[in-house]
Amino acid sequence: MINGETRLAGIIAKPIKHSLSPFIHNTSFQLLNVNGVYVSLETEADNLREALSMIKVWEMYGVNISMPYKRAVIPYLDSLSEEAELTQAVNTVVLSDGKLIGHNTDGIGFVSFLEAESIDYHRKEVVILGAGGAAQAIVTQLALQKVCAIHVFKRNNETFATTVAQMKQLSQHLGVAISVYDFDDINALNYLLEKNVILVNTTNVGMGAQATSSPLSPQAKLRAEHTVIDIIYYPLVTPLMRQARNMGCQTFNGLGMLVHQAAVSFELWTGKSMPVNEIYKRLLITLSGEEENDN
Repeated sequence: MINGETRLAGIIAKPIKHSLSPFIHNTSFQLLNVNGVYVSLETEADNLREALSMIKVWEMYGVNISMPYKRAVIPYLDSLSEEAELTQAVNTVVLSDGKLIGHNTDGIGFVSFLEAESIDYHRKEVVILGAGGAAQAIVTQLALQKVCAIHVFKRNNETFATTVAQMKQLSQHLGVAISVYDFDDINALNYLLEKNVILVNTTNVGMGAQATSSPLSPQAKLRAEHTVIDIIYYPLVTPLMRQARNMGCQTFNGLGMLVHQAAVSFELWTGKSMPVNEIYKRLLITLSGEEENDN
């Protein structure tokens, strides 16, 4: 029950009404008997600094940050975690001793999901489709975990050279081989698929307006020993996952990563472990119901 001692957390983004974060965190508060409430805080860019200042004024737990503000918030924070510093992106702000600390829990959440599913990633190479914010967080955390090698496939557009430079710098800093390829280089992809790799889609191909498409070429030579992860969580089964299942691959959607990255934020705020299995189960029921209504 909300009372005079209830502490606030929330998510700052625009738009934000689609977010599952209020469901995840409010359910966790309830299950753990934590006197907190989590709300959506849709914020215009011009009001971002003021919105962040209210975390201190109201002594909030903190906030999540989503698009388009993951980079824009950085100048208004007091310090950054190692992951946030390396990715130059923040998805969680924590109020600690009167200071606003920026964290990036996306990559940590992804690795926590891999470990929860007993996916052996340490001795494998990882192929990443896409090079946006989620991809950069995942690449950074995998590099921190010292995987064998990381291969990023990105559209050859105006930001390609910048991505190559960023990944080269990260590779040198963390001592892990990171390569960047043209997204359409099917020969390079198939060469990598000759190995027992983990393939991760971080693009939006497979959701929304592209819900009937797969980011992976039909010429891609998937094999049964590959693990394929699509970080999209709605729909629960994407075209890429179907494509991979047809080849006998083990597949996962993005729901596990979503819950595990939220769990990292929740623990940073409250010091308590989110009941991830129960939250996952309830989310699955909710999203399955939405899919039925859409059909």
